[in-house]
Amino acid sequence: KRGAPPLTDPSKALPWDRIVAALDTSQERLRAGLASLTPEQLVAPMPADKNPFGVDSVGDMIAVFSFHDGYHVGQLGVLRRLCGKPGAVK
Repeated sequence: KRGAPPLTDPSKALPWDRIVAALDTSQERLRAGLASLTPEQLVAPMPADKNPFGVDSVGDMIAVFSFHDGYHVGQLGVLRRLCGKPGAVK
């Protein structure tokens, strides 16, 4: 959770395969949700209370989130290199 104390006991960490499975499930749900959006829904204005980036439409917010996720992927590549691993997982 955001703002939660750091995980310092490795025995309390989720197993890697469970993390990967949860990510796979979330991506499947995300793809299905995006595929179901109509052009009208994509151009609909973003509700002010759910618009931290101040964008104009739902489609714009999706674009911001896509960029944001890609930004974090890049950060992970930097962290991997700092740990002596290749930047990309093969």
